[in-house]
Amino acid sequence: MHELSCPRCNVSLLRVKSANGWIHACQQCQGRSVAIPVLRKRVGREVALEAWRLADESESLGCKCPACARPMTLIHLPLGSTVVDIDVCKSCQTIWFDRLELEQLPAEKKSEPEPTPCKGSSQVAKEAIAMAELRLIAEESEGASFDLDRPTVGSPFGNFMQFFR
Repeated sequence: MHELSCPRCNVSLLRVKSANGWIHACQQCQGRSVAIPVLRKRVGREVALEAWRLADESESLGCKCPACARPMTLIHLPLGSTVVDIDVCKSCQTIWFDRLELEQLPAEKKSEPEPTPCKGSSQVAKEAIAMAELRLIAEESEGASFDLDRPTVGSPFGNFMQFFR
C-alpha cells in the first residue's frame, strides 16, 4: 500500500482505525480521506449513494485525490437543512473531507438490534448465526477478498439459513 498525501498540505496522511473502518488523516489541516465502504458504514447506504450520484452528475473539479492523485469532483451534499461540500474521486472511490466536514454527516441509525442467540440455542443455531455475521462482515469490509462457501441444502447451516432467504 502506498503512502497517501494530503491534497491541501501535501504531507503524508496518518492511517487511523475508526469505528467504521480505516481513515487517513492529516495532522496539519485535520482533513480526512475515507473509502466509499467506510462512508456507507458511517452514514448509511442512502446517503452514500446520493454522494456517488451527485459526483457522477457533477463536472465541478475539487482537490487532488490523496490516493490516486487524479482530480476529484466537488459535490454539495444536502443533509437536512445543511449542505456539506466534499470531494469525491470517481476513479478510486475515495472521499476527502476538509476539517470538520466528516463530523457534519449524520451517523446511520440502526433500525433494529442485532440478533443474538438465545440462552438455550443449539450449537448448530449459534454456528449458523456466527457464519451469517461473518458473511455480513465480509460484505461490509473494505476491499474484502475472501468468500464464504455457500452451504448446501442438507447441511445443518444450509437448513437453518433457508428460513432467512
